[in-house]
Amino acid sequence: MNTQKWYTGEDQDLATKQTQYLTTDPDFAKGYGTVYSVVFSIAEPKTLYSNDIDSLKSIVDNMFEDYANGDLNTGLNEVIQFCLESSDNDVDNAKEGLIEELSPTEIENESSYDNDDITEYICSKTDYEIIIFSDLTTALLLDPTKAKYVEYDENENN
Repeated sequence: MNTQKWYTGEDQDLATKQTQYLTTDPDFAKGYGTVYSVVFSIAEPKTLYSNDIDSLKSIVDNMFEDYANGDLNTGLNEVIQFCLESSDNDVDNAKEGLIEELSPTEIENESSYDNDDITEYICSKTDYEIIIFSDLTTALLLDPTKAKYVEYDENENN
């Protein structure tokens, strides 16, 4: 069982968020607003690790198949079209480019996961509930309603 403690910093109503970034560092979370400890509603959320290339390849393959079948929304169609244009319409290179975008070595100011169409697709087409990035200190909760947020007490870790 994953016993990692996760935190988030937020100044807006967490119930209105489509996704929620998490960190293992409450001091880092403080930079984003009120710090909350995150308690998952299930004991072990289904986890996608951003360095799990086989799982990402499966997601991207399915996304491209849905694109070919006309089953994607406008936003994801644009993502796939951009990937294709960026790779001179070489489908394999376009897929590799998107997999690379979905497996960042670090999360800084922006990532492909900031695109709600991508996160909604992953959430609706897979049973993943959280994505843990390669630094293992940053994660993205795909459905914030699957967790409870308790205001962080700085004495909690003492």
